[in-house]
Amino acid sequence: MEKILIEIQFALLLTAFVWAGLPPQASGQGPKEAEPATKAANAAMLKALPFTDRQDYEDAQYGFIGTLPEVLIKRDNGRVIWSLKEYDFLKQPEAPATVNPSLWRQAQLNCQNGLFKVTEGMYQVRGFDISNMTIIEGKTGLIRLFRSRSPKPDWICTTGTG
Repeated sequence: MEKILIEIQFALLLTAFVWAGLPPQASGQGPKEAEPATKAANAAMLKALPFTDRQDYEDAQYGFIGTLPEVLIKRDNGRVIWSLKEYDFLKQPEAPATVNPSLWRQAQLNCQNGLFKVTEGMYQVRGFDISNMTIIEGKTGLIRLFRSRSPKPDWICTTGTG
C-alpha cells in the first residue's frame, strides 16, 4: 500500500512538471447569464437523459482506496501551479443554466480523485488531472502507464522495483 501511495505522489509530480510554466486561468469576472436558446437547450437535455439515475457516481467510486486531503502543487518558489480547489464549483449538484447538464455531470465524475483498485495487482490514480495513471504490480516491480498531457511523448511507461 505504501508503494501505491508513493505512486500517487509520482503522478502529481509529473503533473507539476508538465504544467510548470502555465498560470491558472482566472478572469476575475463572474459568470454571465445564459442566453434564452442556451437555457432552452439545457432544459431539453435535462428531460432527454436520466439524470436522476446516480449509478455513474457509484461506478466511479468502485475500488476506491483513498485520496490526498488537498491537491496543491507548488513550484520551488511557492507559486501554485495546480490545485483541485479551482474545481470546487463542481460540488454544486445542479449545473448552472449556462452549462450543458451532461457535461456538468461528466466534469463531476472526472473530479472524483484518488487511488482505485481495478483488479488484483492493478491500480489507477484518477481525477487529479485529465490524465490517469495505471500501476501494475509485476513479478519484479511496479509498471506505471500514463498518458502525458504534453504533445510528446504520447505514452510513457516506466518500471521500477518499488
